[in-house]
Amino acid sequence: KREYQYASSLLAELETAQWVRSMNFDHGVAPDVRTLLTKYNDVRRQNGLDACQALTRALAHESSVGPRMSPYGRQWAQRFRKRWDLKRKKLQQTFRLDVDSLVARARFFFNWVDWCAQQ
Repeated sequence: KREYQYASSLLAELETAQWVRSMNFDHGVAPDVRTLLTKYNDVRRQNGLDACQALTRALAHESSVGPRMSPYGRQWAQRFRKRWDLKRKKLQQTFRLDVDSLVARARFFFNWVDWCAQQ
């Protein structure tokens, strides 16, 4: 049971890290600590785990003392970013192509390669 919980926790971290990368690359926004902790706890609940009690307390502390996050919450977010190699900065937006556009571009490229080979 402990191994299952550890694996589920890692999967929740992975899904949260992918969400952070998506926010960075698709929207050019780095989520703040409160949003990161809330997302991680939400993903844990979706995966059938209880919310992390320490992070829940950190979020409750944050709401009781104003906009400043508790030291534990900030430290957890810092370790999380380091563990998953996430940077806390605003990135330029990138544009992802849909599958149909990629297929069309690949088809054009290979047709061009065939044409060059015939010359």
